[in-house]
Amino acid sequence: MLQTGLLYYVPTKLTTSLNANQTCARLPQRNFAARTCRARIHYALSPFLSFADLIKFDSRLSNLGLRSRFRWSLEPASAMVFILGHGWA
Repeated sequence: MLQTGLLYYVPTKLTTSLNANQTCARLPQRNFAARTCRARIHYALSPFLSFADLIKFDSRLSNLGLRSRFRWSLEPASAMVFILGHGWA
């Protein structure tokens, strides 16, 4: 397995990352390689309000996926989370 990544962080506001992963497998049926690429963005407007996005591509399944999340903390130990997910093949 080969994995590489890049992380950019601005204190208390924005975090972004890019990751690439390759897995090679040798099986009695056949050999194959699976590659994934992933991008993450997380933006915190305040300690109580944040947005996060994940975009992922998988070469083995030939699909692209998107997940967006909105989080609102109403008070300590409670939060309201909205998640939107979509995939394209």
